[in-house]
Amino acid sequence: MGYTAAVIISGKEEVREAIRQHLVDQGIIQEKIEEKWPEVNPLCHHMTINMGSFKQEMNPTLSLGAELSLIPNSIAFDNKVVAIGVSCEGVATINDETSRKHVTVAVNRMNGGKPFSSNKLTDWQPFTASAMKAIVQEEG
Repeated sequence: MGYTAAVIISGKEEVREAIRQHLVDQGIIQEKIEEKWPEVNPLCHHMTINMGSFKQEMNPTLSLGAELSLIPNSIAFDNKVVAIGVSCEGVATINDETSRKHVTVAVNRMNGGKPFSSNKLTDWQPFTASAMKAIVQEEG
C-alpha cells in the first residue's frame, strides 16, 4: 500500500542545517545527529497527505503534480525520531485530526525508531526555517 505526499524537491538541506543548529543551541546535541545516533536514517523526504492513491474528495482544489510550499513552524523529537511541523495552506492531511502536518527528519533505528514514530510526538516547540518546495505525488 502506497501513500500520497507532498514530496520535497528543494530546501531540505537548509532545513536540516537549521534543525541541527537549533538542537545545538538548545544543548540537546553537540555534534551532528548522525554522530549522536550512529544508525540514523536522515529523511526529510515528504509530508504525508493520505494513505493510498490521491483522494480528490479530501483536497478538491489540489491535484497530482501541484507544487506546494511547506513552511517549518515547530519541532519535536524523542529518542527515536526528529520531526518538524509544517504549515501548508489549503491542504488537508490524514494527520489533521490525529497529530499535525509534519515531515520526519531523522529516525534512530537502533532505538526502535520508525518514520511512523513521528506521528506520536507530542512536545512540539516553536521552530522556523526556510520554506521547502514540494510536489504532490503518489509514492510506493
